[in-house]
Amino acid sequence: MGIKNVVQADHIRDLQKLLKNDYRGIIVSMMHKFRDMPADVNLRKNIYVLIDEAHRTTGGDLGTYLMAAVPNATLIGFTGTPVDKTVHGKGTFKIFGLEDESGYLHKYSIAESIEDYTTLPLFYGMAPNELLVPKEILEKEFLNLAEAYGVNDIEELNKILERAVNTRNFLKGKERVEKVAEYVAKHYTENVEPMGYKAFLVGVDRPACAMYKTALDKFLPPEYSEVVYTGNNNDIEDLKKYHIDAKKEQVEKGFDGLTFYIFRTLLDKGFKKQMK
Repeated sequence: MGIKNVVQADHIRDLQKLLKNDYRGIIVSMMHKFRDMPADVNLRKNIYVLIDEAHRTTGGDLGTYLMAAVPNATLIGFTGTPVDKTVHGKGTFKIFGLEDESGYLHKYSIAESIEDYTTLPLFYGMAPNELLVPKEILEKEFLNLAEAYGVNDIEELNKILERAVNTRNFLKGKERVEKVAEYVAKHYTENVEPMGYKAFLVGVDRPACAMYKTALDKFLPPEYSEVVYTGNNNDIEDLKKYHIDAKKEQVEKGFDGLTFYIFRTLLDKGFKKQMK
């Protein structure tokens, strides 16, 4: 942007010194450099803190240090996934957007991004009814939980889903996995492969990924698919069989399909709810 007075805080001590000496300009810093920052380092009111990934950056101790160090500053957050857990008194909107009725200074929607040709539209298909998670299980273990209300952060969702035992068991049922694998294989060969694209199948956990690989090999040549997940030395043999090596890591890094289908078999009334 042609701005000259920009300095990068390389160390914790550098950041503290810049704030204490009332540096006038742009300071670039990682959040962790606010660790153990004293309170009231700079009391100026015309300090503006621009925070990237604001849905998590300020939620813990580091955010407390930041706000205590520059208590009169204006915080402006940027995020694609705000965490809205207002029922627990937590969330992005407890720190940002308090002065605005809508909670936002500005929104840039996926629809606008598609119009600008920076994002491709997502197309999804309805799954057969027999592949869907029963509504009563979803409602009991997720949809009706107060703590899940408004949450769209994947890490928060995963914490809730870890406790959804019946949902996970249903998703990993052997008969169902085979039906899903057959459906995915047929859809891929008829709709995706002819266009020259790749596909991405997401399992509920690592054992599910291994199960899907075994099932997919019954309907597609084995070389059509690879399993990508982080291995553990204590894994059972079924999981160790698909541990990532240097070669397989390139599968993930090399996934360059311009358009791909994500077949989520989790929380999805017809592959619809979680498609974003």
